Order: sequence, then structure tokens, then C-alpha cells
Amino acid sequence: PKDLVLRKAFYESERLFFSFYDEDKREGYKNFVKVLDLKGKELGLVPYDPEKVKTGMYGKAIAAQMGSMYEGFANVEGKGYVCVYQSPAKTGGVNVQMIGLNGRLKWEKNFTAEKGDRSDIYMIGSTPNTLLFFRLDRGGVMKQDGEIFLMGIDTDNGKERFTKSLEVGEIAYEPMLTKNIGDGKLKVVSSMTNSGSKFYKATPIGISIGELNDMTGEIKRLKDFTFQQDLNTVLDMKSETKSEEGYLKAHDLCFMPDGNMILVGEFFRRTVSAIGVASKFLSSNGRASSATQATIGDMFLLRINKDFKATALEKVDKDKERYSLPSDVMSIGLIIKWLNY
Repeated sequence: PKDLVLRKAFYESERLFFSFYDEDKREGYKNFVKVLDLKGKELGLVPYDPEKVKTGMYGKAIAAQMGSMYEGFANVEGKGYVCVYQSPAKTGGVNVQMIGLNGRLKWEKNFTAEKGDRSDIYMIGSTPNTLLFFRLDRGGVMKQDGEIFLMGIDTDNGKERFTKSLEVGEIAYEPMLTKNIGDGKLKVVSSMTNSGSKFYKATPIGISIGELNDMTGEIKRLKDFTFQQDLNTVLDMKSETKSEEGYLKAHDLCFMPDGNMILVGEFFRRTVSAIGVASKFLSSNGRASSATQATIGDMFLLRINKDFKATALEKVDKDKERYSLPSDVMSIGLIIKWLNY
């Protein structure tokens, strides 16, 4: 049907995975997955029914407004597929489905906060062993700050493998991308902020490249690049983004045969949306829409040598893009996820 939405498609181990959204529930569900073999034979249909999950006033509203940022789909090498849906519960969190290569549900679990608290969780990557999530735990739905963690879930049974703090000393890390380059060591690129800052309003101070052990959650930091000290010879964030509130949006980390690296990304910054401000002003409760937008600038190639020294920055000029954000209060990682979406 013309209004059936294909949300995601993957190939894995001679199987094809399709995630659909159907407002009219022609298959009986709004959200469902189909797995086919390479001859087009349907192996299984797995639905997702959010009505089975306990809802809450704030949780349901946030899930409706910002669900696409927390949701995610990925193939799990040699094992199948994972589907992540934002929980409509007041305590937040996500509902996770692990689907096997046979097209059948292997396990389904909810990960959330204790009563009275709230967890904001989104997936940042997967390995054959572990599903990797960023987790922000707050003392309530209205709190704008909290503790941040890397959470690992066992792909075989859905049990929590580890929960590791992402605050190290005076620095807080929020992963932007993970990449397996074939050497068995998972690379992770993170945004860095001061851990003493309010998390949702913290200004980035740099980026970090590390190696992640997917069984323990330990991250070996290969290099923390600060804008002021490590990147100042090739990158002036105020010049690039016209604001001290500048951000980098990492797309890929490419490794060359000689050991050098290229970080591919874009500049962006938070700006005020005139339409959003007017909408808030005219709204009786001030909640009509967000007054904040993201303005995406030029693309860049940041060259890093094998000794982890930034050697050059090459820009690709392009027109600016502006997108209204669903909320005035969003972390860097969530903004990046929203812009990628």
C-alpha cells in the first residue's frame, strides 16, 4: 500500500530484514518486522505492540513527540536483528526486541529507571556479543541533569552485561559513533563536555577516540582532542560555527593502510527558531513547539596521523540546513541522532 512506511532494511547472513509502520494496521499491528530468505520466502513476522507496556502521562507524551530519536534498528552479525522502541512509561527507558535469523522473536525486554526516577536510553551500536546503549538517569522527568552510563545487553538472552559510568574525572563522554574496522577492536568516537556542567546545556570541549571492550564496557581512551589545545592549530570552533556553542557531528572514522585516520563530519550549532519562538509566545501554556533549531554548516575531513595528532582540516562548502528540534532540552548525542534520522 502507498502509505505503508518501510522504516529500515538490513541484509544479514543470507536473510533480509524489513521494519514497517502501518497506521491502518492492515497486518493487525502498527509496528511489525518481516524476515525473508533470498528467494523472497517469508520466514517470520514479529509485531511490536506498545499497548502492552505500562504508560505514564509524561512518558507517553515524550514517546509520541521524540520517539524516533530513542528508537533504532540494527543487524547483529551472525545472530539476527535488534529493534529498539521508546517506552511510553513515565520512568522512560526502551523496549528491546531481539529477532533471530529464522524471523522469530528470541527475547523481548524493557529497560527503565526505578519508580520516581527516569532513564533516557538510546542505542549507539551492536556487536555479535553485546547491544550498546547510552543511558542518562535522572531524579525525575523534569530534571535536566543526571548520571550518564554506557550499558551493555547480552545479545543471547537480553540480560544486562554491564553499566559503566561515562564520567571520568572532570570530563563526561557521550558516544557519537562506533565502528569495527576488522581488527577485533571496536572504535568509539565521543563528544566531550565538562562533567560539572548541566548535562543538557553543556558546551562541548572536544572529541575523544577510544577502543571499547564490548564484554566489559571498558573504554581505552586513545586520544582526547580538546578544541583549545589539541585542535587549535587546524580548527577554530568559533570561526567555523560563528558561536562558542559549536558542535561537531561525526559521521565516520576512516582508517588508512598506513595507520593514519580521517574523521568525517559536519559542523552544527544550536540556534533560535523564529517560528518556534512565535509559536511559544502565542501558545497559552508555552509548550506548542521547541524554540530551538539545529543549523548544519559545512562538511569536514579531519586528518589525524597514527600518533593521534591532528594534522589538517579540509572543508567541503555547502548550503546551510536548518531543522527545528523536538525539544529545547536535548543532549548532543540525541541531537545528532535526530539529525541523522
